[in-house]
Amino acid sequence: MQTMLAISVALTFKVPENPYPRMSLSGDGVVIPAQLTSPAGIFESLVYINHFLSRKYFPENSELGDFENELVFFPVRRMNRVPKILEKLGLRAPTYHHAAAFGLRIEDAPVSGMIIFPHTPVFIKGVGNCQISFQSRLNFERRYVCISNLSAYKRPVWAVGIR
Repeated sequence: MQTMLAISVALTFKVPENPYPRMSLSGDGVVIPAQLTSPAGIFESLVYINHFLSRKYFPENSELGDFENELVFFPVRRMNRVPKILEKLGLRAPTYHHAAAFGLRIEDAPVSGMIIFPHTPVFIKGVGNCQISFQSRLNFERRYVCISNLSAYKRPVWAVGIR
């Protein structure tokens, strides 16, 4: 059983002495968020899925091919700072296909709380530029949503980069 790490409120944004939590992830370009709309099993009633997570906004991409990456989870408060943090840590931004593949394996996540995938924003009419976010809560409740890429948070949340 893995230990879930929560973000400390008193967190600083310098590179810590201990490395950030990591997780290996594999998938391909046909892994899409629409697969997240069919939760099965015991957790079915404990999952909220935003209706924007669909093929309409997040299409498959067979040209992406198979991927085998390591996810690195790091704390942020403002989404507009993520590109600089990725650069500083030597990471690259994930795609929304990485987010979908992660959502299908969210039980293996080494962290808990809100997890944001800072992929290239997807424009959704009436909402704006959005990215995929996951939120795990107590008692296994999970939320899969689209968030604005201009969001700012009172407390740090996790963002994901690819090594």
